[in-house]
Formats: sequence, C-alpha cells, structure tokens
Amino acid sequence: MSPARNVVFFSPQLPDWVTAFAIALGRDPEVNLLCVSDQPYESLPSDLVAVLTEYYKINTLDNEDEVAQAVQFFRDKYGSVDRFESLNEHWLGLEARIRDRFDIVGPRPDFIEQVTRKSKMKAVFDKAGVATIQGTVVTTIDDALAFTGTHGYPVIVKPDTGAGASSTYRVDNDDHLRHIFDSRPDPAAPVVVEQFMDARIFTFDGMVDADGQIIFASSTLYDQSVMEVVNSGDNAYYITLPEVPANVREAGEAIVKAYDLRERYFHIEIFDRRDGKGLVGLEINMRPPGAWMTDAANVANSTDVYGRWTAMISGQPQPQSGPDLNYSAYASRKNFNHYAHSREECFGFIGDRLVKYRHIEAVFAPAMGDEAFLVRAQSMEEAREMIAYVQQRA
Repeated sequence: MSPARNVVFFSPQLPDWVTAFAIALGRDPEVNLLCVSDQPYESLPSDLVAVLTEYYKINTLDNEDEVAQAVQFFRDKYGSVDRFESLNEHWLGLEARIRDRFDIVGPRPDFIEQVTRKSKMKAVFDKAGVATIQGTVVTTIDDALAFTGTHGYPVIVKPDTGAGASSTYRVDNDDHLRHIFDSRPDPAAPVVVEQFMDARIFTFDGMVDADGQIIFASSTLYDQSVMEVVNSGDNAYYITLPEVPANVREAGEAIVKAYDLRERYFHIEIFDRRDGKGLVGLEINMRPPGAWMTDAANVANSTDVYGRWTAMISGQPQPQSGPDLNYSAYASRKNFNHYAHSREECFGFIGDRLVKYRHIEAVFAPAMGDEAFLVRAQSMEEAREMIAYVQQRA
C-alpha cells in the first residue's frame, strides 16, 4: 500500500490523547499533516504546531459544508487526500460523510451505522458468536413498560446512539422509567432498554492492518460502571493489564472478524458476569479508547501506540514493543469530594511510579474526574494500593 501522504486531521487539539496521535503522524516525514478545527491557530499546542504542514480554521465544527471547503482547499493545494481522521466518537458520522464526498479511504456512512447504533451492534456480536444482553429498541413508554413487564427490573435505559455513558441510567421501577421518558429532549429518538448486568468490564483494544490482521491488542479492567461514575459523582479508576485475558481475546478477535475491520483502531467493551456465567458483549467503538488508556497501554505493553497507528495508516512496518510488561492504573478525583491525602502527599506516596498527572478538560470531567494520576505497577495489588491511596475519602 502506498504511504498516506496527505492526511487531514479534524479537531486535533482535543482531548490530549487525540493530540498525541496527530503529533506522531506529523513527525512522519512521509506525511503532510493538514489540520482543521475551530480554534485560533495561536491556541494550538506548540508541539502540534511544530509538526503540522498547514492549518485551516473553520467557524463551527458541526458545519459539514465548512469542513468540506477545508478539505477541498487542501485537495487543490496538495493533491488527493489519503485520509480524513478525528479519532473522536462524536465525529464518526461526519468523518464518514466527508470520506464519501471526496472518495477518501476509510469507513463510509453505511458502516458507521453498525458501530454507532447500539441496537445494530448486537446483530454483529451475534454473528461473532458473542453473547449479548437481552434488550429492545423503543420510542414509547408503553413499549418500554412491555419489556420490563416481561423481563423485570432493574434495566438500563440509554440512547441508541451516543458516546460513553451519556444519558444512560439504571432504572428500578415504573415511576423512574416514566420520568426518564417524560424528560427526553427528543421524544421520537430511539431508546435502548436492556436488562441490567451485574458485571465488571474488560476492554479489547487494538489495531488491524490493511488485511484485517490484528497488529496490536491490549486490555483494561473496569470494576466500576462508567454510568454510575457519571450519575453518582464517584471517582473513576481502571487498571490496564500486561496481557489480554484469553477469553477476552477470543471474544474480541471474533468481533473484529465479524466487522471485517481494516486499518482501524478499535475499542470493544465486554462484560464479565459476576455470577460466573461468562462474557457478554457490550459495545464497540471505532476509535482508540479514551481517558488516557492509550498512555496506559503504552506503559502496560512497553510500546508506542501513537507510532503504531501512524505506521498502520502509512503502510510502514510496525515498531517493536519492549520486553517490560506492567500494570498501569488510572485514578481520578473530583473537586467536590474531600480526600484524606493532599495532591502533594499522593505524589510522595506514588514516587517514581507516577507516569502522568494532569487536570482534566471540563467537558470530560463527569466521567474522567477533575484531576487524574496514571501510575505504573508491578502487580495488581500494587496498582490497587495506589488507587486506594489517591481516592481515600477524608
């Protein structure tokens, strides 16, 4: 495959892990990094500015015609566009439509439906032989009540399309269900109602090459529900593992094959039921995992996922991983909670095991926290010890 010389990167400055992919791409001497966003050029991160070829500012990210004008400008100046990417779930639909308009390599609108509509994911998971949650898509309260009448409570209610745990709720009775439906901003929008699953979540994250072969994979364990973190104000944490559990890999590989993925970074979430009855597919995202999980994957696997992604879309050999395998833990804190240990005490306790500390962008704070620590550990026990210290309440 010929190298992808002209890559248009849409909204490359947010969040910071997306910026890391853009910077890695811009460092490739075979790539023209052409960026489009709504931010003033002067506000872009300096390390991104240092490697981009040209920047095109638009007024509104949601205006597809403005985005198309930017792409046409780059085509006129640099020739055909080889890739149009954002690595952001919110823009997957826009990405696909732009690719369609300019005949750019990558997923088109018909495919995006299968990875953004939660109801359509179930059909592909079934094809892969991975169990799914009992659920239905409804638009009326009567249909939702019919489901709970058959399957009982608790249930999860969530949009058929949407990122993360946005507008996702656990519902335990008819009154709460009616309130959810009465409060919807769009009463005609499809809603997924499904059985509540008492489970922890394993991710299967990675990349596939042009032949559909998995060239990198990692796994992260969530003991928590992101939905509960968002809705209850709890502190988020996760642990990225040094190896993918065998059953998670088997299920994840089957899902990747069922989707027939090519040259994509994927993020699959799989329930591991606490009653011991096995794995259940939750959802797939056609993007890298968020919440610093790419940095965590680098630590756990002694690799560089940003360089790997650049090599994948440029058709270059994959960089080699190092020999060290680790656990990597993410521990966040929210400003309205009170903690037993100050930030400085946390730094002292973690010491040289600290990989990254930063305040989180406000838009991501409900799920990711207002500040977060990413740490390296030699064991699951050590990882949990640092999480507990950071998040211990006063």
